[in-house]
Amino acid sequence: MRLLFVFFILASIPFSGFGERRTIAGFVFNTETEIGLDGVHVFWLGAQNFGTITNQDGNFLIQTHPYSDTLVVSHVGFTTAFYPVKKHEAELMIGISPKIYELSEVTVEAISADAIMRNVIASLSANHPPHPVYYSFFHREVFFSRDSIIHLMEEHTGIIEHRQATPIFFINNVRIDKSRIGYFTDEGRQRFEYHRFIPFTQILWDNPLFDRFDHLHPRRSRHFEYSFAGMETIMDRECFIIDFDFKTARRTTYFPRGRLYIDAKTFAIVKEILKSRTGSLIKQVNYIESSGQWFLRSVVFQKSNRHRTTVYNFIKDAAFENGFTPVGVLLPQFVKERVTDFSDEYWEGFQSVPLPDWIKSRIEGSNYLK
Repeated sequence: MRLLFVFFILASIPFSGFGERRTIAGFVFNTETEIGLDGVHVFWLGAQNFGTITNQDGNFLIQTHPYSDTLVVSHVGFTTAFYPVKKHEAELMIGISPKIYELSEVTVEAISADAIMRNVIASLSANHPPHPVYYSFFHREVFFSRDSIIHLMEEHTGIIEHRQATPIFFINNVRIDKSRIGYFTDEGRQRFEYHRFIPFTQILWDNPLFDRFDHLHPRRSRHFEYSFAGMETIMDRECFIIDFDFKTARRTTYFPRGRLYIDAKTFAIVKEILKSRTGSLIKQVNYIESSGQWFLRSVVFQKSNRHRTTVYNFIKDAAFENGFTPVGVLLPQFVKERVTDFSDEYWEGFQSVPLPDWIKSRIEGSNYLK
């Protein structure tokens, strides 16, 4: 049962033959408040595609890397930390300090929010590669009620293919390596009986090139108002902060308002915070740079009755031909054939985003466990 409380993330490509790997636990905190920081990038120096993020309490787990012994710790508005890991060090305490850049008068006069967004949209394909990109991923969904009772939780690992949008709705293909689902109430058990990957298909829209992102669409973006909100630094890159809002409430769109962090040199998207009109639906998307292009690193999706975490590690020079399934046909039987219980040793030994305390406390001692 203790294995229920720690969940492990599949790294980008398993390394073998480079010596023994071990898992390092860490805690990232604000040096001014000593409070843990959520959603911090943690990856190995020189290996951006081998990383993870912190959970809501500031905790993370990451496997050692065969070619690097220095962790890079980066977060919006904070100074990036480079932490040398000692040979036998297993628990890390890493503090990072707030650092906010103010926009200079010269920059304000030189470029407007609308001009920045025109550059962002024009540069999307160059900055965010579309043809296709393969990621190893870890995906977790937690379903709960308004009183925070956890009903059902699922996790999946595998490889997903991201492509640019086409008229085919479910274009992405996925290879599910392992799945596990736990239910903790009668309602959760009923959900499991009819379960399919309906929420899972939403990772289709994590791809910034997918047509649904209205505020990044060449034509539909004219329906949005963009405003300049200053500058911050992310991973030592100066970023424009752009707020956007839909001009009229008559037309519906999935995320009518939000905030974008845009690399000031390349106009690449570094981070997105997307919100519904009421603020009840929030999606945060983080990207990481490698060789001049920006790849997905993590997505956190929050709704009134659901919390989702997806961590991506892009796979360099990938070419896959077999074992993939279109996301749109992931039916209940497909799910159940791949479900394992929480004691399956496959899930041990991976770097991870630990389960947040608020979820741990609500599922401890639960009677139901698939």
